[in-house]
Amino acid sequence: MKIYKLFLIAVIAGIMPVCAQDKPQGLKDVYKDLFRMGTILNGTTSNSQAMKDLVLKEFNSITPENELKPDQTMVQSGSTDEDIKVQLNAGAKRILKFCEDNNIGLRGHTLVWHGQTPPWFFRANIHSKPHTWDDKLTAGDVLADAETMNKRMESYIKNIFALIQKDYPNLNLYAYDVVNEALNDNGSLRNAGIGDGQSPWTQIYGSDQFIINAFTYSRKYAPAGCKLFYNDYNEFVATKRDAIYKLAMKLQAENLIDGIGMQSHLGSGSPGANLYGQAVAKFASTGLEVQITEMDIDVSNNDFAAQGRRYKEIMSKILEHKESVTAFVVWGIQDNQSWRGSTAAPLLFDANGERKPAYDELYFLASGTYPPGTEPDGDGYYFFNTFENATTQSWTNRGNAKVTSTTRYAYEGKRSMFVSGRTAYWHGAERSIDYKTFVPGNTYSFGAMVMYSTGDEKGTFKLTLHYGVDGKNYYNTIAQASAVKGEWVELLNADCNIPDNASNMHLYIEMSDQLVDFHIDRAFGAIAGKGGITSVPVLQSGNSLKAWTDGNLLQITGIPEGKPWRVYTATGILVHQGIAVETLCTTSLQQQGVYIVWTEQGKVKVIF
Repeated sequence: MKIYKLFLIAVIAGIMPVCAQDKPQGLKDVYKDLFRMGTILNGTTSNSQAMKDLVLKEFNSITPENELKPDQTMVQSGSTDEDIKVQLNAGAKRILKFCEDNNIGLRGHTLVWHGQTPPWFFRANIHSKPHTWDDKLTAGDVLADAETMNKRMESYIKNIFALIQKDYPNLNLYAYDVVNEALNDNGSLRNAGIGDGQSPWTQIYGSDQFIINAFTYSRKYAPAGCKLFYNDYNEFVATKRDAIYKLAMKLQAENLIDGIGMQSHLGSGSPGANLYGQAVAKFASTGLEVQITEMDIDVSNNDFAAQGRRYKEIMSKILEHKESVTAFVVWGIQDNQSWRGSTAAPLLFDANGERKPAYDELYFLASGTYPPGTEPDGDGYYFFNTFENATTQSWTNRGNAKVTSTTRYAYEGKRSMFVSGRTAYWHGAERSIDYKTFVPGNTYSFGAMVMYSTGDEKGTFKLTLHYGVDGKNYYNTIAQASAVKGEWVELLNADCNIPDNASNMHLYIEMSDQLVDFHIDRAFGAIAGKGGITSVPVLQSGNSLKAWTDGNLLQITGIPEGKPWRVYTATGILVHQGIAVETLCTTSLQQQGVYIVWTEQGKVKVIF
């Protein structure tokens, strides 16, 4: 048999939906007439194509999370009091290059800060101790005097701005946090000292002169168009708010500052929206720009609908001063990347990159409509979780249970989701479902394959729909199945009506009569009438179409010349497509899992 050429139309790795549609708008698009919408990248996320693709769709401002902080950019070797050497590490270079190549504005963070500044920079003798990752200032250290620190500060600011401009001449460096977190909540300068939370800057200067000097040097060396900001947290506390206002007015009188950065790390219920709004109003009254620089809001009891309403309340207060606000930056892309921990879940996208109600509420405020819900794939599935990508694919723990992707058992393919550590019957796995996709009042199909391997010979699985209406919680058992230990059984309700006015919806899978670990595979939500077991065609479906793997090569025969073919993951994501030239088509597979080969003649399933 001869092997012929294969013309690839595209190779798309996990980002293209099955049905091609018009390019959807992201947050940056709906807020384009208001202010920039931003997020952060770091050394890890800047290496992820999925994260960069999401940034390109949603955001037009990037802040490096740590890569431009002093401990990442200052170089001890070769430095003198008059010439502080600087560098950009690999992560910083990737981030700045990505922004430059894609015309995304960059917020620099930060120049002068008591934290994440190397101890050697504050010592009287720069080279008295070699730099190590765990070096700290001690009581025995002699600190430099203010005159020496002025030289070092000016040199550092001059050199870091010069390096960025030299290496990235087309970068839109539109803002920079010159001084970060210099005030206490009571409005005083941060406490002097060298301990945790204390400031060597205050220790050396004894006044706010270091702040004035930092802005003076930044105004001298910052590139044209780069706005200079003072940045702080708990900025809504009245005493601190007023102190920031006074500091800003003092700097503004000397034309040294362009804006105030409100970090906005908020709780699920505190501060109140009105108190937060008072801070925005106070800062806007200076005539300076206001930027929301590090926004995140933690979730309470996994109530993501309430979290969405909280984001909406806060953004509503911000929009009251839209003429002054020039950027809104969320401090992270996905919940699993947040500095506050994944259980706080404080961001707009969950651990699998799916948007949360918080995203929808922000979108609505700018556009007047909610973003469209997910459309079903060509087989009628809104989601089809096989866990073959080694994640739990938007499923999280319920109660004390833990959920992980495992290779120990699988209904099909190589992996399933393992639910362990249950200490009550209701502990299990849960998945939030989007009310824009699964519309209350409509009917859908939900199901999963489940199995347990230890405990009594027989047990009972339940699939529950949890939702709220008018502040009350409801728990509807929508499917139940009797299981035999070691055997897979299907949970299925192919005609599940979601009650009118339901909100904050979750699916739960649990065992109602045993406290044992269990496995879940092929969990799905689909159009009404869909099942989970027989929906994907079996290998060799009876026609001439055949597909098999040889190593990492997928080989397909039975496609007429000139006809199209496509390869999808079991979750409905297009990974390869092409046109058959002659007898045998081949392409390579990059990850293990279940794949569906589609042609006009039919479909077959291949396990790689």
